[in-house]
Amino acid sequence: MKILHQGDTEPALCDIDGRVTVTYRYRDVPFSDGSGMARNVLAGICDVCSEVLLVPPQSVPAIAASRRRSTGPLEASLPASYVDTLDAAVSLVDTEASKEFRKRLLMYYLHRYARGDEAMAELVGLAGGAEQSASGPNRRLSFKLSEQANAKVDYVMNETGLSKTQLVKALIGKIAADLVRRTKARRLQELIALCEVMKA
Repeated sequence: MKILHQGDTEPALCDIDGRVTVTYRYRDVPFSDGSGMARNVLAGICDVCSEVLLVPPQSVPAIAASRRRSTGPLEASLPASYVDTLDAAVSLVDTEASKEFRKRLLMYYLHRYARGDEAMAELVGLAGGAEQSASGPNRRLSFKLSEQANAKVDYVMNETGLSKTQLVKALIGKIAADLVRRTKARRLQELIALCEVMKA
């Protein structure tokens, strides 16, 4: 493996500018899925548009380590009825949505609370209110979250005093009210439109 150094150059193809020269510099490199970034790693930077075009093999371990650090699990063991309710809401938004959309829907609502669009006290009430039927087996929800999403989870947990499982139950309760029971039909239409934009 050739070891590259800051200031080394080589030709490359840029999607924007065609054939260009890249110069290797230490930069923050975003992950391809947008879930975070690796800080201060050597990368080939387009001399024309300044975008990251190349990542040398020597930087791959540092990027992999950053990815592991920047993602963490959101896990909860819930009565099956909660997961069924979440899946029902997901199918109302998009009949073709994958299970990955469960996370997106939960994070949409979490973001609304973290940003102050919804009152934190409502979450506490939802968590402490009458639970859905707990009959049947428990089912496990598990999602990998970005560093930013984990920070929002921690913030809302700290503000409400809820555990992760209580928080997920409360969010599903809110989703059920808004979307499944249609107390906020306009919210469902907004999410359908947002989903269509994401698929465009």
